[in-house]
Amino acid sequence: MLKLTAPRLIHDHELIEQELLELETIISTTPIHYPNFIHTLKKLTKLWDAHEKSEERFFQYLHQHHYGIPYESLLFEHGELRAYKRSLEHALKSRSEHQLRMALEQEGNALIWLLRQHMAWEDEVLLRLPQNLVC
Repeated sequence: MLKLTAPRLIHDHELIEQELLELETIISTTPIHYPNFIHTLKKLTKLWDAHEKSEERFFQYLHQHHYGIPYESLLFEHGELRAYKRSLEHALKSRSEHQLRMALEQEGNALIWLLRQHMAWEDEVLLRLPQNLVC
């Protein structure tokens, strides 16, 4: 299980990054292209949800087997990230261009920054693991 999971988690980060680049484009475009935003948010959510489940199982295993993984920090950050995502979903449901624009500029940019920081931290943790666990 572990040998297949670590490389997949890193690959998932690359796929998520592609969607973050698309979200950055959406944020910088006026007016908001709703179909593109909806598609990107759905794709990002689908990738993220599956990734998060795998990641939490993997990091929990490492934590339980004393690899020095700050598992509680990982869970806390996942909660923060979900809050930003919910905020974007709420703004979309409002059907208010102004509310969505504000959410994209504030929560969207914060989500992008935090998610990138989070993935970089996870990649660093994964790359420091013994090779027999990650290749």
